[in-house]
Amino acid sequence: EVARITSVLTDYFQTHVNLHDNYQRWSALDTNFRAKALCFPGVRVLAQDPWENLVSFICSANNHIKRITSMVDQLATHFGQHVADYGGYAFYCFPTVSELAHPNLEAQLRQLGFGYRAKYIHQTVQHLQLKHGKQATRWLQSLRQAPYSEARAELLQLAGIGPKVADCICLMSLDKPEAIPVDTHVWQIARRDYAFRHSHVGTRKSYKDKGGFSDRPKTLSKGEYEAVGDHFRKTFGAYAGWAHSAIAHSALPSP
Repeated sequence: EVARITSVLTDYFQTHVNLHDNYQRWSALDTNFRAKALCFPGVRVLAQDPWENLVSFICSANNHIKRITSMVDQLATHFGQHVADYGGYAFYCFPTVSELAHPNLEAQLRQLGFGYRAKYIHQTVQHLQLKHGKQATRWLQSLRQAPYSEARAELLQLAGIGPKVADCICLMSLDKPEAIPVDTHVWQIARRDYAFRHSHVGTRKSYKDKGGFSDRPKTLSKGEYEAVGDHFRKTFGAYAGWAHSAIAHSALPSP
């Protein structure tokens, strides 16, 4: 039992990744990383459960942390298996794909306040059930062994999953350390610290025909998105997603 728990924790915290060595290497490669991210030496990407992470990110669309947490808790409470009661609290597992496979799931979720996200969750459950049946969860886990491009393409077929969310899932659940989720904050970092707005060698020209570069951070074109990810991958290498996470974390406002 001790060995099993150790294995689970080792996988979850990805302790095989040597943060100290990576930070040293990234600092030598990028002055921006050296100046900012060294203030946050413990930023480690967790290997979260693919299914729970996928649904959680569908819930995150146009949302805030408190409400996302409430939605995930409601999914567990209303559809997951009861585990135990402790300290006056009831604990539940996150529901499996099969446990969410109800014909009226969308209506139930809307009653719980999920809004339009209810439709996406319902459609995703239906897609996985139709295509993979009882093996849906195992199939998602199998994407950990698939190439990054293949895993990302599969995720993009699911309702409510766009490029950023697909990259979040790839990075945080599917062992794809090269995945770079680009949200408005990362785009602002790219403009401010890596000169993406005015002069990024080989980028503005290359992607001009794909929509150009916008000053509006909420309207990233496909070209802008890909350019930022490619820059991080070229700069930081195989674990670029980890370096990106540290830089993004350093830009968050202090509590």
